[in-house]
Amino acid sequence: MHLRHVMLHCFKKGNSAKDTTGEIFTVYGSGTTTIRTVGNWFKKFRAGNFELKDEDRSGRPATTDTDIIKTVLTENPRYSVREIVDATNIPKTTVHKHLIKIGYANRCEVWVPHLLLPQDDTINADKYCNQLDQLKAAHRDSEVDNPSISFEFNEANKKRIEALLKIYPEGHKRGAMIPLLDLAQRQHGWLPISAMHKVAEILNVPRMRVYEVATFYTMFNRRPMGKYHVQICTCTPCWLRDSDSIVEAVTKATNCKVGEMSADKLFTVSEVECLGACANAPMFQVNDDYYVSIISRKYFI
Repeated sequence: MHLRHVMLHCFKKGNSAKDTTGEIFTVYGSGTTTIRTVGNWFKKFRAGNFELKDEDRSGRPATTDTDIIKTVLTENPRYSVREIVDATNIPKTTVHKHLIKIGYANRCEVWVPHLLLPQDDTINADKYCNQLDQLKAAHRDSEVDNPSISFEFNEANKKRIEALLKIYPEGHKRGAMIPLLDLAQRQHGWLPISAMHKVAEILNVPRMRVYEVATFYTMFNRRPMGKYHVQICTCTPCWLRDSDSIVEAVTKATNCKVGEMSADKLFTVSEVECLGACANAPMFQVNDDYYVSIISRKYFI
């Protein structure tokens, strides 16, 4: 608005649009405006219109477009630009401009805010830390699971490890990683981080290689487990044969919620993916034993 007053002042002095542009560049710096913009204002002044405020524009207000695009992305952040155009009836070039304006960037086919405000950083950090706490892949030191707690294989397992390693040729000892992790879990009841470090030491591999395997396979338990681990298959074949009723009966009989350990530390109940006994659905597994074709709740009484 200030530059428009300057243009009007120069116009009334009798300056040309070109001279006015030069003066503005001298005082405010080059690129502040363009000779075309100054010329358009001078044309308006010559017509007797000295109103410096913007006139009402036709079409949809830009703020409305921005709000609509934000709403669409909130409902489905995986929309492509074409799908945003179809959903909003806003031209593609305008959509691109508004996405840049509101600071959205496409990352892994998901639209996310490119720049976070300080409060957003804090909010997201708290949220994602809570989510990580719920993932078995995320390790947080605790009283029962931290690197300072030593782990050693017992003598029987040391002999088993020695026999296992002889199976693998030199340079390929890491192939014994899963059997060694299984031995550690059977000895300890679950897989603490110190046990993973011991396996990495025996196989002479980086600890990260062991973390990758231990957190990938669901057979490895990264938290304390009950004496009896009840794993109930809830995949499609078992679900169609009413596996939900098994979950209900087991949780009631053990007094233990899914994903938790009972107060007496006897049971841990888990819902799992296919256990490979679809022909005998529904089924569940207790430690290493399968129970198939469950048609009665007598197992839980």
